Amino acid sequence: YKGKSSFRTWIWRIAINHCKDYLKSWYTKNVIKVNDEYLYGEDSRESIEQVIVQKEEEQLLVQAVMNLPVVYREIIFLFYFEELTMKEISSILRVNENTIKTRLRRAKHLLKEVGDEEKWKSD
Repeated sequence: YKGKSSFRTWIWRIAINHCKDYLKSWYTKNVIKVNDEYLYGEDSRESIEQVIVQKEEEQLLVQAVMNLPVVYREIIFLFYFEELTMKEISSILRVNENTIKTRLRRAKHLLKEVGDEEKWKSD
């Protein structure tokens, strides 16, 4: 602890980084936990299918975000993945806060269009 911030925020940042490291680890990405109650029934098959479908949807979402123009991609990443506030994002990017809101709204609209296209392809 170097004293650049309060002790409380320093501890919070350590906890947040530890959680992010855990979520990025090989174990959490590749090992599927099965509850004891689902070991012997058909429900285990359904839960595994749900996990697979959810992972596939997450991959499609990441791919859609990565296909956005950089201006929108960085806003989506900072707001949803890094969970920063509009004010924090505007200070990081040195852009007006209203511009951040507009870009976020446009990025959501673009992602919704991509989602609608995927929906029509699967039907």
